[in-house]
Amino acid sequence: IKDLKAKAIGLASMQLGGGRRTKDDYIDYSVGLILNKKIGDYVAQDETLVYVHTNNGLSEELKNQIRNAYTIVEDYVKKPVFQDEVFQ
Repeated sequence: IKDLKAKAIGLASMQLGGGRRTKDDYIDYSVGLILNKKIGDYVAQDETLVYVHTNNGLSEELKNQIRNAYTIVEDYVKKPVFQDEVFQ
């Protein structure tokens, strides 16, 4: 996996009910996404990228939004290294 659009994944979670569009929206704490594959991971054909927990089903539009959040290439991609920074 070369790239993963975090905003698209976050918006998908919100549309499932896991976040608020407005301050009055209800949050459904039983929905969400578990990313099985991340940047730098190898993906075989038909392998699961994301587990989606939903109470109202998953529309084709939302499935496509989640699929399109991933950029998968044939070349090797090095896993990113993140460093924690401490601010005082």
